[in-house]
Amino acid sequence: MDHVNVKRIRKKILFFAQDGVGLGHTRRLCRIAEFLSTEYTTLIVSGKREISWMTSKKTEFLRIPSWKSLGLGPLVGEATPLFDLDHGAAVAFVRSQCESIERAFDPDYIFVDYALGGMFGELHELLLRSRARKYMIMRGVVDQDDADMFQKHAPGIAHAFDSILVAADERTSDFSGAHHPIPAFAGKTRHVGYVIPAKVDTSLEREKNGIPAGQTWVVCSAGGGTNAEKFLRQCGEIARRHPEAFFDIVLGPYSDIGAGGIPASGNCRVHTVLEYVPAMHAACDIAIINGGYNAMLEAISGGARIIVVPNQKKKDGEQVLHARRLADFYPVTLLSDVEKLGDAFVREVALVDAGRAKALLDMGGLERIKNILDDTLTKS
Repeated sequence: MDHVNVKRIRKKILFFAQDGVGLGHTRRLCRIAEFLSTEYTTLIVSGKREISWMTSKKTEFLRIPSWKSLGLGPLVGEATPLFDLDHGAAVAFVRSQCESIERAFDPDYIFVDYALGGMFGELHELLLRSRARKYMIMRGVVDQDDADMFQKHAPGIAHAFDSILVAADERTSDFSGAHHPIPAFAGKTRHVGYVIPAKVDTSLEREKNGIPAGQTWVVCSAGGGTNAEKFLRQCGEIARRHPEAFFDIVLGPYSDIGAGGIPASGNCRVHTVLEYVPAMHAACDIAIINGGYNAMLEAISGGARIIVVPNQKKKDGEQVLHARRLADFYPVTLLSDVEKLGDAFVREVALVDAGRAKALLDMGGLERIKNILDDTLTKS
């Protein structure tokens, strides 16, 4: 039989969810990939173990060795690296895997988030060579660590990207106004609005979690859990002092708090990791969180009241900056000291009966990203 060249119907999108950066970047890319998977073939490449529960059956993923397993990061639960490679050889190893995947998958579009050329430049040559259209997703708030990273790496690779898509409301973003914080991105930046999860039926979610009607439900989560031990223990103490409310405390995969570090009780469940915590953020009455992008947007999408206790060590970090800006459009209480959490909780409980909060924010990020890709199809 003669070979027949079949025209591809579904365009392909390759997502590089960089290992070595926070879980929030991976969660955001997974959310975008899942939304686009209804009309596009999506594939996520990552070194993070968590990718297995952040993705659904709608999208596929490939897990490559993590930087930790290659000895380029602090080892958690591993005595020695899995591979005996020096720094240069380890980066080359990951680079070759990413390039092999890109060539075999032959994507029409490539998405990255934050580490635009890879943590160690492992994507640099791939992005310059690939025929795919390339998009970088940004969360909209640039703290000093972000600015330093972008200023160092962006000049050599920014020209390879077709657009820098800012997943935020323009009013809460550093990219508003005439001054552009990253000169290499000037002229390529487009605000698309916040990337939020699918709408949650709050009544059904409460029922699934065994929360009786009328009882205040509090979800305390620490994202990845790094530097949040004091915060998490304080949440446990507040649960002990308020037996009338029900608490779910999620430690995070990187927390140093072991089993039993926060005693569970009749009104408090303690979890290490919950893949369905985004729905809990949306359905609870009060979300006590560290201020990460995704947790904030999950809570806002369902109308939960928010208390933010940042776990970033720097006082001017992204969590603090974003919470301050969001507070102009949504009831967000930002605390500078975890010791103030008890009083803040009492104030928020008194406001729960007023009903679910309403967001005055641009939440159309997923739809606009899809529209941008769809527009390239009509023009090609």
